[in-house]
Amino acid sequence: MRCPNCNHTQKYKEGLTCSKCHYHFVLTSKVDGISDYAMKQIIQRLSSDGQFVFTKGQLFAEIARHFRSKSNNTGCFIAGLLIAAFITAILLSDKLGGWAFLLPACLIVITSLYAWLARKKIRAKRGFTITNQKITVIIDKYQTQHPLTDLMADGKAFLRPTVSEKESNIAEQTLNDAEGVHYAPEHILVVERNDMVDMLIRNHFHLQCKTAVISQSGYPAHVFSACKHFVKKQADLPIYLVHDASLYSFQLIEKLKKEPQWQFAHDRLQDLGFSRDLVTTAKGELGWMTTIANKSVVFTKEAEKMLREGMRIPLDSAPPRVLNNLLGTAVLTGAMLLLPALWNESTAGDGGTESDDFG
Repeated sequence: MRCPNCNHTQKYKEGLTCSKCHYHFVLTSKVDGISDYAMKQIIQRLSSDGQFVFTKGQLFAEIARHFRSKSNNTGCFIAGLLIAAFITAILLSDKLGGWAFLLPACLIVITSLYAWLARKKIRAKRGFTITNQKITVIIDKYQTQHPLTDLMADGKAFLRPTVSEKESNIAEQTLNDAEGVHYAPEHILVVERNDMVDMLIRNHFHLQCKTAVISQSGYPAHVFSACKHFVKKQADLPIYLVHDASLYSFQLIEKLKKEPQWQFAHDRLQDLGFSRDLVTTAKGELGWMTTIANKSVVFTKEAEKMLREGMRIPLDSAPPRVLNNLLGTAVLTGAMLLLPALWNESTAGDGGTESDDFG
């Protein structure tokens, strides 16, 4: 086991506490399929070494990418063994004498194993899958000893006691962010979930893009009330809706237009996506998720089938930095024309740049 805190390596039998820095190990590759060291790397990549806050959905997606990357590396590993065995056979053929026949036999076994794995991968219509329960257990288990409170948004950061618009005196103040910085927005961005609001605000998206961020439920309440004020004062203030790729989310804009609390935005709401066309015309495998515990994350090209089965591609599958850039461009241009590499294997790998996911 490699300590993510001090890089000290020790064996499992030596205990779950690092003998050098006293870090407490909670994950093992044998039991959980992932180590503390790998988990720490995932968190550091996701947060850009602590610079960005992320949602649980983003951590969930990053862990799924990690396992997918590991599964796709199996063939390369076996191919490496095959090459190594072949070279060894050539170098040692003279020394082994009568036992040299074992080397070709080993080559045949390894080649057969590699071919079997390759065929299995081709036959798999749905590509790689990993259960929601497995990922949830990993996250919960890790947090028992190493809480992610400071880095993981929970949708509660900006809860305030309920007050009326009159009591909050909206007409005499501009919108405040968590640090009390005053600004007047040039756009309003509506997202599906409260934790995404927290993530974007805590990552200063609202300041960088001069955009008020609220959820479909009207969270945060004081920001939602302020948005009503801004709409009255600014005749051309755009209101953009961004959401997951799912049958429910595709209809979200029509749902909001029918709700009384959203009547102030009825004529200004613009749906930026994810659109159905973006996911159904994508060339590579996409990662589909569901909130149902006994279901799995599925990587597949069968977008329409996934939609019919109630699966979705969450908007916050993208890492925080990527999502900030994506949404920043969307509110400035009024369009989300491209999908980011939400399920890029290299994001969870060794820092490569190749991707066959969203192009």
